[in-house]
Amino acid sequence: MGNSFLTGDGPLKTVMIQVRTTKEALAEIQSGLSQGADAFGLQVECLLGQERTEANLKKIFAAGAGKPFYVTDYCLDQNEGKSYDEIAEELLFLARMGAALIDIPGDFYCKDPDQLTYDENAVKKQLNLIDAIHKCGAQVLMSSHIGDFRTEDYVLGVAFEQKRRGADIAKIVTFSHDDEQLSDNLKTVVRLKETLGIPFLFLTSGEKGRLQRLAGPLLGCCMWLCVAFRAPITTRAQPLLSEINQFVDIMNSTK
Repeated sequence: MGNSFLTGDGPLKTVMIQVRTTKEALAEIQSGLSQGADAFGLQVECLLGQERTEANLKKIFAAGAGKPFYVTDYCLDQNEGKSYDEIAEELLFLARMGAALIDIPGDFYCKDPDQLTYDENAVKKQLNLIDAIHKCGAQVLMSSHIGDFRTEDYVLGVAFEQKRRGADIAKIVTFSHDDEQLSDNLKTVVRLKETLGIPFLFLTSGEKGRLQRLAGPLLGCCMWLCVAFRAPITTRAQPLLSEINQFVDIMNSTK
């Protein structure tokens, strides 16, 4: 597959790793590999500070057996109190350590409720950071986690702005509270596929969000975000890799 999220080989089954220690991360990677994971997502903000050494990160990336790693380092959890500049330096460090895909929130440098700032100074800093990450040989995913349902046009506007800033992959997370919103959100996936021109990941949470997380990659999203097993701090909305495998098998059996 190669160390990239831009292979064009179809949606990747990406196992997200939300743990406190290197030992726990290695266990989840091993479980993911045994279940057919295509890639891994290391949520660095969950790792204890003393675990984020060069030696430990090399162990984690090496354990993936050549599968690409997506990394987040959000301004929360163990990163509480850190400055944007400190986190930016860590993102560059992760890119140099071998992470293939670096997540930059759309409101990095200037917090915004819908996680997409238009503050000119913040956007300029984002562009510089994206350029620096690209120079390290990594790709950039820009993410906007929005706390409620948004219309199709709104989601597309966010995705196109992320693309304009140089993101290689656009990521938007909203909500599906009812069947009507779920239907609208699934249509948005199709429209993103038809118009955006770069890979994207459009996820929803909420009471009806689970179906989109399962079906979205079959409609055009570039990956599934899942977990190999449930751990105390894993995101509950993310399906198990075993569930995705079953879902894909069922869909393939109908062809």
